[in-house]
Amino acid sequence: MKTKTFKMEFVRKFRELDMKNIAFFLSFGILLSSACKKNSEAGFTADKSSAYIGEPVHFTDNAEYRKNVQFFYDYGDGSTSDNDQTAYLLTTYWYSYPYYSSSTSTTVIQNENSENNRNPTHIYMTPGIFTVTQNLIFAQNPEKGKNKIKSKTMQVTILPIEADFSSDKQNGTLNETFYFTNTTKNIEKSILYFMNSFYWQVNNLDSLNWGPNYYNSKIVPQSGTNMLSDAIISFEAKGTWRISLTLSVGTFTSTKTMDVEIQ
Repeated sequence: MKTKTFKMEFVRKFRELDMKNIAFFLSFGILLSSACKKNSEAGFTADKSSAYIGEPVHFTDNAEYRKNVQFFYDYGDGSTSDNDQTAYLLTTYWYSYPYYSSSTSTTVIQNENSENNRNPTHIYMTPGIFTVTQNLIFAQNPEKGKNKIKSKTMQVTILPIEADFSSDKQNGTLNETFYFTNTTKNIEKSILYFMNSFYWQVNNLDSLNWGPNYYNSKIVPQSGTNMLSDAIISFEAKGTWRISLTLSVGTFTSTKTMDVEIQ
């Protein structure tokens, strides 16, 4: 009787152990399958859902591990990860930014865009709402040129930067000095901060320089190497003068105007 009981207990323990092993391997298999599926699905995030024109947007692939896959991003503005000019813009116009610095920007960009453009950075030079597409290209049968493509999209909103300036006065007399200050906001987030993007005009006729016997002018750069220049103007003729400050890059322009009266 004792022998029979012992055998039954042994069989029961063995079955429990066997079921635990089965459960373990099943759980491991499910986790492995889930991880493989996750790593074969497209998915990415952006460090910001909205940015200003000229402000870098950084995209990050979701998966911790990718194997035998190529990345191709379509930024929705006519640029792709294959023909993007972002690296050129960032290495040409040196500046400080949370992701880049003047001393390391070239190295950082090369690292960010490694692994077949897996985690790229892009700069939008026009405002609008853009659909960004991440394409994963899996080589299933390279010898026959067969590939499998999986895609994921998201939208990014690019906001305009509005040119703005102020004046110490809007009425004056002949040869009196007027001080115009560039007060454009959010420009410090953009590479436009270091590009030759601003220009002043008087009466919408001439660029700001020594005018044809009508006004004297002077550009006064602010601190650093940025182009947020102020202007000092004295007028040599009476009348209404229109001063304008224009921010221009590519097809995008923003202009602020102000009229002054000279007695």
